[in-house]
Order: sequence, then structure tokens, then C-alpha cells
Amino acid sequence: MSANITIDSEKEHLNMLMKFTLVFICTTIYTYVRYIVYGNVNPTHLPVFLFNKSMSMVSVVYCFIAAVHYGLLKSHISKVKAWGTASLHSAYLHILLSLSIFGNAYYGKFFDGSKLSLSGELIIFSGLIAIYCFWLINKTNYVKIYTLQILASLFIIIHLVVMGLSGWLKVAKWHGGLPPISLVSVTFAVIALVLFFIKRDKLESK
Repeated sequence: MSANITIDSEKEHLNMLMKFTLVFICTTIYTYVRYIVYGNVNPTHLPVFLFNKSMSMVSVVYCFIAAVHYGLLKSHISKVKAWGTASLHSAYLHILLSLSIFGNAYYGKFFDGSKLSLSGELIIFSGLIAIYCFWLINKTNYVKIYTLQILASLFIIIHLVVMGLSGWLKVAKWHGGLPPISLVSVTFAVIALVLFFIKRDKLESK
């Protein structure tokens, strides 16, 4: 009996890993096509600059999938936390990669001289608060999880809007007609926020 449980658990872990990988592959392909095939980014920037963009999107997509499991599929909380944890660790990588190239050369529009501009500081602030909310999810009980998920989604949206709004409005400049990663990501984040709100309403009505 215990052997069967172990096998089922291993299969579930493998299944989740395959899903994580599939999402990552899809975001990486999108990044490659948009910025290298249709854009003007040199392939030499794939290991950090473009991989970082992919990680930022995959983190939000993982959050969205957690919201789907939480608000629509009524999955066990362990599965919700698994996707949430994947989102958190992807965000960790996003932060580390961003820090490694952070400066005027890559993020000039977020600087005012040698210091961060208001938008630059808002981007960092909102991103860090979102990460902190995700980190707290693994440290709290079930009742408080939805509140943290809502806050995390909200600050992700703020982070993305401040970062990419100006580019969203210039449709003619979208590489290959493909929307910016920040716009794709904010779409997933808004849907996630709605799903978490739906779940919150159901919890409060009980």
C-alpha cells in the first residue's frame, strides 16, 4: 500500500514538473520570436536579458494557473501552493537576473541621471511587495491565503503597468505584431486577480 502511494506521489511530482517545463518552454519561445526573430535584439543577449523576460512572464503565468486551480477547479490547496511556489521561485530568478544587468544600459528609461526615476522606484517597490506576499503564502494558514494572493496579483499588475504602459499604446511598434511581454503578463495577472476575488467572495459567504 505504501509503495503504491509512493509511486503515485512520484508520478504526480513528475507530472507537475512537466507542466512547469511546458509553460517555461512556451514563454521562452514567445520571447525568442518576438525579440530576436521579429525584433532587433541580438541573440547574444538570450542568456540573461531575454531569459529574464521569459522568467518574468512565466512567474505570472504560474500565478495565473494557481488562480485557476484555486478559483475555478477547486483543486486541493497543495496544488495551488505548488504553482504559487513555482511562481515565487521564478520571480526570485527574475530578480537576480534583473539585478545582474540593472543600469542605464538596459533600463535607461527608468533612470533620471544616475538615480532611479519615480517609475523606476515604483517598479522595484511593487515587485518586491508582490514577492513578499508570495513568500508569506507558504507561511500562513488557508484562510489568509486568498488575501495574500489578491495583494500579490494587485502589486504584480502595478509593477507591469508602470513598466510597460507606454509600449502597450504603440501598437505599430510591436515586433511582428506580437504584444509586449508586460502586456501579456498583465492580462494573466488581471484574470488571476478576478479569480482570487471570486474565491474570496465564496469563502466569505460560507
